[in-house]
Parts: sequence; structure tokens; C-alpha cells
Amino acid sequence: MSESPQLSVIMPAFNGVAFIEQAIASVLDQCEVRSEIIVVDDGSEDDTAACVDRLAQRDRRILLVRGARGGVATARNRGLHRATAPLVSFLDQDDLKPAGGLIRHVDLLKADPDTQAVVGESVMFDRISEGGDVTGGRHQRMLATLLGAGTFRRTLFARLGAFASDLEMGSDYDFYLRMIEAGVAVTIDDEVALLHRRHGGNASGDRPALSRELLYVFQRSVQRRRQSGQSGALRHPLLDAMRAQWPGG
Repeated sequence: MSESPQLSVIMPAFNGVAFIEQAIASVLDQCEVRSEIIVVDDGSEDDTAACVDRLAQRDRRILLVRGARGGVATARNRGLHRATAPLVSFLDQDDLKPAGGLIRHVDLLKADPDTQAVVGESVMFDRISEGGDVTGGRHQRMLATLLGAGTFRRTLFARLGAFASDLEMGSDYDFYLRMIEAGVAVTIDDEVALLHRRHGGNASGDRPALSRELLYVFQRSVQRRRQSGQSGALRHPLLDAMRAQWPGG
């Protein structure tokens, strides 16, 4: 890579060989942004690491980080430790970054130095055509608190701390809540920033377990605010999105 990357895209991976090559390509095909993609293999038991290693041999923008099974939050933290770009985004192994989405977020952050994060909309889909059309099956567009729909200044993680590794499925909600509590300047963008694939292997498929963990995440937020002397209800578009995503509606 002749120039330093503008954006580090961190991808936690566990047994993701079915979709991970498509996910990686959706980042690297956006050549208008100098990106590095850090794939953190979280103790996969399939050929995920071997697949990514083959890709990394052909493209220096890909870095494979191997580790013992620690969960998605731990994998994201490992990726953050290896990130070198001033901006950071995330992508799950089965999701996709839509064409033009990376440069849009990079430009928005470049235009306003006070903005610490940009969060766009997501399209949930269950089928994609060879040409990349996700509207042929069930699909839904919404503002969602999925990390893959956001781009963040790397300094924000030094300020707020790492992802909560004790959480199985709610570490993204926890991070967004800490961001809201801290009054971080966030731009909510109305363009699609993430294509989120729905399939039987989604980690969030266990809705009762997800609901219990999210309740715990919100309880921790209340406790933090009480300890810091904050009063009054939190108000933020991302909080409204969290409520809309809550399992069971």
C-alpha cells in the first residue's frame, strides 16, 4: 500500500466461509477510499482462516488476525488494536458495504472535524442477485443500530473504551448507548450504509436471549447515568432505532 489507509474496516469472523469473500470484496471494490480490512478469525472451526489467508496473499490491503474463541466483542477489540487508519468501520462476515457508502462517510467526517461518527441506514435482506440487487426477496430499510452502518473516528474508542467483552450479542447496543450518554457528535445520514443479510445462522436469531441481554444493557446504562449524576431521559435518533429493533417490537 503506497499511502496510509484512510479507513480501517474490522471484520470479526467465526465459521464464516460461506459469505466472507463477498463481504471482503464489498469493501475492497470501493477503490475511491484507501482501506485496510482487518479480519479477526475468532477460533473458526471451518476454512474461514484459510480462505482469508488466500485472499490476503493476493491483496496487501487484507490483514488476517488469528485468535482463540473469545466472542464478537473481543474480536472487534483485537481488530481495533491492529487498526492504523484515523477512521474505523465494522462489517460482519455475512454483510455487505453498498457501493459508494465508504466514500460518503469519509467525506462527511472530513467536512466536519467536530463530528465523531456517521451512522447511515441499513437494508435487511435475505436474497441477493448476481448483480447485487437485494430487493428480489424479503427486505426492509431502516435506521438500525448495527455497527456496520457506522463510521467512527478511531480516537473515539480511546475516549469511550473498548467493546464490552462480557456481552454475547449486545456489545454494539452498549457502545452506542455509551456514545449517546457521552454526548458524542453524531451525523445521522439518510443513505444506505449497510446491507445486512438475514439467514439461519445470524447470531441474533435467538430472540429471547437477545431480549434478555438488551434489557441488561439498558439497565447498565441507567446505572452509569445514576452514578455520574445524569438525570432525565436520554433522547437520540439512535435510541429510537434501538427501541424499534427491540425483539418483539
